[in-house]
Amino acid sequence: MSSFPPLSSPPLVGAPLESLHPLVLYTKQSCSACTLAKQTLAFTPSPSPPVLLPNGLYRVEGRSTLFEGLEVCVIDLKVDERERDRIEFERLVKITSRRTVPQIFLSGTWIGGGDDIQRLGLDGTLLTKMLIEGVIDKERGKGYIEEYGSVRVPPMFNGEKEGKDGNATVPKKDIPYGEVLKEIEGLIETEKDLIANASNVSSAVYNAIIKYRGATGCNWVGFYFSRKCGEEVILVLGPFMGKPACRRIRFSEGVCGKAARTNEVQLVKDVHDFPGHIACDSASNSEVVIPLLSEKGEVLGVFDLDCPVLEGYSEEDASFLQSVARMLVEGSDWSLLAEKEVEASEVVH
Repeated sequence: MSSFPPLSSPPLVGAPLESLHPLVLYTKQSCSACTLAKQTLAFTPSPSPPVLLPNGLYRVEGRSTLFEGLEVCVIDLKVDERERDRIEFERLVKITSRRTVPQIFLSGTWIGGGDDIQRLGLDGTLLTKMLIEGVIDKERGKGYIEEYGSVRVPPMFNGEKEGKDGNATVPKKDIPYGEVLKEIEGLIETEKDLIANASNVSSAVYNAIIKYRGATGCNWVGFYFSRKCGEEVILVLGPFMGKPACRRIRFSEGVCGKAARTNEVQLVKDVHDFPGHIACDSASNSEVVIPLLSEKGEVLGVFDLDCPVLEGYSEEDASFLQSVARMLVEGSDWSLLAEKEVEASEVVH
């Protein structure tokens, strides 16, 4: 097992913090990616105030409820306020070649930033690394481990169940649909610009899901709009929240294409079982796509949501998203989009 001292031990002087604690997370205040990283680790801070270390940094003590109470050392940097924090941040930049947070260290080794933390937490790699490094043993990982070095995806929430192949499924935690719809109504009631409204809708829905279901609630929320391209109509990427996505999709391809082609909601529990699924993000495991329909029944585009776990969305979610789609369609001006064709491109997705 690891020989790291407990967080309650007197702080040591001189050595980098990541060499003194098994799991160290560098963050900043008011950082949404840092909040997601803490959610992925299920970090619960102790009620005591941050500890001032001999090197001038502040350490937030706490434990990961995800990994059987494993101690986590969180360093909350305030680079705009404290010179010592700026020095520490520049030291991190030299190690990681990144000027962003969060950054996570395991047993003194840097293993990545925000996206890496979510990916490693979801696919079980983080737990495997902890086992190999001796940070946790098989007993502490009881319930998560099939055999040493071969792990199931650890549940991200209490009450979460497992799907096939050991993948976790997200619990259907209640989202206050009415409150979110009211928020969206307020965002678009005085604005007709389609791009502005679609941008705000993407953000509102994405953040609502993350707030109530955590980091595994969704990994992409956004729109594709129907555009004339030569002799055919295709779906072209619009405003979204998440990683860079496929730019153009034909109506004949993928989950989005089927929603546009059939004018029907596509609720896909496992995208790997969907014939012709387009994998823009390999982390996605389930998906829901809502067609955007005009009063005449014309397909204006689709509203697409991806989730990194199986069975990420329910019928209730789909109904809520249909209401969101109707609000966007009815509250936005689509004329400019309809008038302008897009140039032909060999790259479709």
